[in-house]
Amino acid sequence: QTGYIRNDLMSATVDGLADVPYTAYYAPYVAWAYRCGIASGTSSNAFSPDKPITREEICISLSRYCEYHGLVLPVVCEATPFSDEALLTDPEAVYELQQAGIIQGRDDGSFDPAASVKRSEVAALFQRYGNADVTEIETEEPVDNYSGYPLFAKLAPYSSKADSSYFDDACFIGHSLVVGMSSYLGLPNADYYAVSGISASTMLTYDRFPLEETYEDEDGNTVNELGTIADVLAENSYGKVYIMLGVNELGPEDDHANMYYNSMIDLVEIVQETQPGAIIYLISITPIGRDRSESSANFNRENALHFNDMLQQVSLDTGAYYIDAFGAFCDSSGYMPADCVTADGIHLLAAKYSVLKELLLTHTV
Repeated sequence: QTGYIRNDLMSATVDGLADVPYTAYYAPYVAWAYRCGIASGTSSNAFSPDKPITREEICISLSRYCEYHGLVLPVVCEATPFSDEALLTDPEAVYELQQAGIIQGRDDGSFDPAASVKRSEVAALFQRYGNADVTEIETEEPVDNYSGYPLFAKLAPYSSKADSSYFDDACFIGHSLVVGMSSYLGLPNADYYAVSGISASTMLTYDRFPLEETYEDEDGNTVNELGTIADVLAENSYGKVYIMLGVNELGPEDDHANMYYNSMIDLVEIVQETQPGAIIYLISITPIGRDRSESSANFNRENALHFNDMLQQVSLDTGAYYIDAFGAFCDSSGYMPADCVTADGIHLLAAKYSVLKELLLTHTV
């Protein structure tokens, strides 16, 4: 099934929280907690990610987390009023955790709600929460409002670094950056179905991939039959399939991004049909160099981010894992650093494929 994604619902920020950069490791987790109502911002446009959390704030967040997941904390003791109860902004949340035996006050009878939480206190709090006899109540399944924020796809998890043999049963499908992978990743046992300049839509109809079946030409030479990506995948069996496409169809119009979304949906479905046991990874579009971005209507930062939004929607809709190559390379302004990119502002320098390889090796299922 394919669909239309409204551009006004797609955004590269966390609901306007200007101090949570797209590239920050914590960005998807802040966005999830914020959108689910578990964590609040410190103002209408700020989250203050580097600000220490207070004793009361962590109680409020844990109480909201339980509510979100339909969990009821046990009551193991009577509520004991704190001497500084008047300073609490959400006494119900604080006393809920106190009665569950998860938090305690100070020795002087106060709660000290504005004090920063120590690492040891956090460890003790979550240990007590883990041991609490929580009750699960009947509730509607929580709906995570993921659409519209980068990294809310089915993310390939950060993992301990895999050995290169992980890719022995892998294939890579894509454009010129995948052609570069075949030369610079140093993975000789992987297969590469890559064509410079190809788009996702063209990949569906491209029919020049060599197949196993051969024929004898007019000169008596044995020549491979040629076929589509569906044909070549049907001849092989892979444990992992990596797809990296999109940069060659970047454009500012909605129909550009929607055609990309629809084509990627179709391509993933082909992989799922021909490789039913394979893990599918979608590698995002990498950043564009600043000079190229500022001079091009197509190859620019905004279009790359928009297309990556679409790719993450593909991930959500198909169950394929998303790998954030954009965040792995971009600078603080969202551009590809000059020491990573070729003169065209798009392609990786050969030496930087090691960064991409490290990303793939540390994001495996």
